[in-house]
Amino acid sequence: MMNGLCPVLLLSLFVLGSCENVVFNINLDDQPADFPHYWEECVGSGHMLLTSRVDWREHLAMVRRDIGFKRIRGHGLLDDDMSTSLGPNVNSYINVDLLVDYLIELGMRPILELSFMPNWLSSHPTDKGGKTVCHYVGNINPPKDYQLWGNMIAQLGEHLVGRYGEETVSEFLFEVWNEPGVAPTFWTGTQADYFKLFNYTSRALKGVSEKIQVGGPATDCCPCWIQDFEKFNKEHKIAYDFISTHCYAGGRTDFGNATKLGHTIAHAKSLISSPKIPFVITEFSSNYIQGDEGKAIAGIMHDLPAEAAFLVSLISQPGTGAAQVLSYWTFSDVFAEPGFPSHNISFHGTFGLTNIFGVPKPSYRALEMLHTGGEQRLPVYGASTIDLQSDTCHCLPLLNSTHLNLFLHNYAMPGAPIEACNADIRLSGLGFPHKSASGAILRRIDEDHTNPRGYWIKEMGMFSGYPTIQQKKQLKKASEISTSMEKVEFELLSLVLRSCEWGCDWSNNIGIQARICPNTSGCSPLCATFLLEQETLCLL
Repeated sequence: MMNGLCPVLLLSLFVLGSCENVVFNINLDDQPADFPHYWEECVGSGHMLLTSRVDWREHLAMVRRDIGFKRIRGHGLLDDDMSTSLGPNVNSYINVDLLVDYLIELGMRPILELSFMPNWLSSHPTDKGGKTVCHYVGNINPPKDYQLWGNMIAQLGEHLVGRYGEETVSEFLFEVWNEPGVAPTFWTGTQADYFKLFNYTSRALKGVSEKIQVGGPATDCCPCWIQDFEKFNKEHKIAYDFISTHCYAGGRTDFGNATKLGHTIAHAKSLISSPKIPFVITEFSSNYIQGDEGKAIAGIMHDLPAEAAFLVSLISQPGTGAAQVLSYWTFSDVFAEPGFPSHNISFHGTFGLTNIFGVPKPSYRALEMLHTGGEQRLPVYGASTIDLQSDTCHCLPLLNSTHLNLFLHNYAMPGAPIEACNADIRLSGLGFPHKSASGAILRRIDEDHTNPRGYWIKEMGMFSGYPTIQQKKQLKKASEISTSMEKVEFELLSLVLRSCEWGCDWSNNIGIQARICPNTSGCSPLCATFLLEQETLCLL
C-alpha cells in the first residue's frame, strides 16, 4: 500500500478535556477508508458588497491556496447596497459579476444566498418602518408581490447563464434566504411565507435552466424544517436539488460540544427523504457569538487555539461526514455584520479564520494542516489492557499520496474538567518499529506558538488601537507554524498531554493550553510532525 512512501506522523495535539492512559495502535498495512474533505467544499463570508474590497480578496486567495476551499457563501446579494435590483425590470449586475468573475479566476464557485429583500420590493420598506438586520441594513420582510420576486430571480438567472454559460452556472448553488426560522431577526414572515418564496424562486430558476441547482430551507437549527420543507415541495411539485441548514455548537453558553454537534449533523441527515439528496451545511462554528465585549468566552474562542481543537475534534466525528458540504463561518474578520470594530482592532472575537488584517488564527493553521493531511483514514486499535479511547482523547490517522499524518487530540467542551492525558502511539506494518528513529520535528500551536492573539497580548500589551505596518508583520510572523527538533523514542512513542482548566485568567489568554511532552520532563507545546522512512528518519 505504501511502498517507497515516507510516513509523516502529524501529531496535532489540541488539548481540551480530561482522560486517562490510552494506547493507539496503527497498522500501516491496513486498508484505509475514504476521508473526503467535505469542510473544504465551501467557506462563509461577510455580506456581498465586501467582495469588492482588496483585503477581502487577498484573504480569500490565501484560504483558497492554503486550505483549498472551493466555494464561498455570504449574505445580502440582493441588498440595496449591491444595486442588484433597483426596481421592476431594472437591474444592475456590476457587483454580482465582479464577485463571480473573481471566484472563477481563483477556480472557485459561489453559493448564492438569495437575500435580503430589495427595498422597492419589500412588503415593509425601510423608510416606512420595515425591519432590517445588521449594520448594512438588510431588509428582512417578505416581498409585496411574489410574482415580481420571481421575475427578478429569473432575470438574475438569465444574466448569469448568458454571461457564464449553462454548464458553469450549473456548478453554482442557489440558496433561498438566510435563517427564516429566526423570526424576526432574519425573516418577519411565517414558515408558509418562506415556502411560498421558495416556490416562486425554484420555478423562476428552473424556468431558465433545469440544470440550475436550488435549495433551502437555510434554517439556523440543524434539523429544523427539513421534513416540512420536503413535504411542501413534494405536495406542490416544486423542484429542489439540495437541503441546506446551519449547525452551530451552541451560543453564549453550552458551546463547543463537538461530539454533540457531530450527532446532530448525523440526525439531521437522517431526516432527509433520500440519501441521494445532498446535505449542505452553509454555516457552522463552535458558537454563533461574535465579539469580545465583557470577555465573553464564546466570542473570544474564535481567536484562540481552542477553535483549532474544536475543528479537529468535530471533523474526527463519524457523524460529521454525513454532510456533503460543511461551510465554516467565516474565512475573514473583514465581516462587518455589527460594523467594523472600534476597539481591540487586531483581535475582537469575530468569526474569521484570519483577523481583519489577514493574520491567520490557530483555526486557519489547523485546517491548513488537515488540507494536506490526506483523503484516506486508517483504523486505530486499542490495547488489551488499556481502553482504545477515553471520553476525550482521540486519534485521526490520515494518508495522503506520500505520507501518514497522525492527528491526536484531547478535547472537551468549554467548562468541562481538564486533566492530563497519557497517550502511547504504536506503529506496526512496513517493518516498524525502527530503533534508529530517534528524532522528530514538532509543529506547535498553543499560547506561545502559532498564536498571534497571544503574541498581541503578551508582546503588544493588548494594544487596542490600529496596528502599524510593522506590527501587522509581527502578528503574521507570530501566526506561522513554529517547528523544532525533539528527541523521542519511536519504538514506543509516549506522549503526555497537559492542559489548564477553563477557570484560568481569560484576560491574559491562558485559559487554553496544549502541551506535548515526548519523553522529556519539560513540556514543549502543541502539534508534532514526525517524518519517517521505512528504515531511516526523514527530516523536514
